[in-house]
Amino acid sequence: MEEFTRLLGDERLLLERLVFRMVELRALLVAGECRFLPWAAHEVDVAAARLREAELRRALAVHRLAAESGVDDGALSLRMLARTTPAPYAAIFADQHRAFRSLTTELRACVADCGALAGDGASLVSEVLERVTGADVARRHDSVPVPRVYIGNTPFAPQVVKS
Repeated sequence: MEEFTRLLGDERLLLERLVFRMVELRALLVAGECRFLPWAAHEVDVAAARLREAELRRALAVHRLAAESGVDDGALSLRMLARTTPAPYAAIFADQHRAFRSLTTELRACVADCGALAGDGASLVSEVLERVTGADVARRHDSVPVPRVYIGNTPFAPQVVKS
């Protein structure tokens, strides 16, 4: 159990770092600091990759824990562990469950904000180029590639706001 709780703590820290990187990216988009966007995007990619690695380690640990307990992998959750394990693990699992839910919600909001801001920025650049050159250089919001962030197997692709 101690190894599993350590893995959860590591994964939580990596999720917090990914949220931090997304907040950083959002701040750059809001400020219009385009020159730093490639760096920020790279840092988000690195943070997401590290989180995926931690998720794999956790999945293996869950598989081992489930096998030891005689439970199906799919049935083993933090919520279930918080209800069925003795103290102090029950409290640790309950805390981790709350933290993961909160961080995931925050991450989804940041990803959505960044997608909307990136879409709006692409639209503004296209409009300026059209006015300057007189040519139709517009790229529609639905053609702008939007990066995907994965938490586990779930993609968090932002919904681009169309004007």
